Amino acid sequence: MTLLALLLLGPVYITEVYVHGNERKKGRQWLEIVNVSEKPVNLNAATLRRLDGKDQKEAWRVALPFNDLHLAPRQYAIIAQRGDLGRMLCSDITVLEVKEKQFAFKASGTQSVCIMPDGEAESCSLLSDSKKIEKDHSRNLIPGSWITETCELSPGFFASPGLPLGFCENNIASPWRECSLEAETVSLQTGMKKRQLATGCASTQVSNLTLILLALLWIIFRKGCALYKHDIGALARYASRFPKSKVL
Repeated sequence: MTLLALLLLGPVYITEVYVHGNERKKGRQWLEIVNVSEKPVNLNAATLRRLDGKDQKEAWRVALPFNDLHLAPRQYAIIAQRGDLGRMLCSDITVLEVKEKQFAFKASGTQSVCIMPDGEAESCSLLSDSKKIEKDHSRNLIPGSWITETCELSPGFFASPGLPLGFCENNIASPWRECSLEAETVSLQTGMKKRQLATGCASTQVSNLTLILLALLWIIFRKGCALYKHDIGALARYASRFPKSKVL
């Protein structure tokens, strides 16, 4: 089986992958999907699975219980281990976060991945053969083969999630940026679309600001206590100068 052996039958295709890395170590693995049909596809209860080796033995199978999430015709989405792609990157592109530990890929060896929406045909793509996958580069699927991305999405990271292959060569602006806003993700654990702060992004900033405010309040409180004790002590010393009056 070679990289040319790509089986694309269903309405949802896997069109880009980033699989380099030690399984889920940094949460950087992801794949790009697109609805190539002319009708919306419901991803609720879709199945994602990985096949390994020349015999394509199933390594894992994950059900994606997204809550009535529809992929419009020609719409792209990213299925990732982390909503920020493990690189603190955010965009308006839909990111479907899968927290299941078995959702992971190998950095080398023969492996395929298949996606099958509920009630639809399955599409499979051979992600890699026995050669080691290029470090810090994604692979884009074009008819018949995978092409390594050469455009730099962020410093030292060459990928085009939700973007056409070679986007920088065509002067297409990337919507990806360092996270400063909430990243739109979907959690497998709840099966519901939710607003989730990307790790290391806005949530970290909010936490740091909260800690700073609490520290300032504590300092003000301590200073206030010290001044109060000082004023009471000074008042007592001043009052001791006068003789005590007798009660008639």
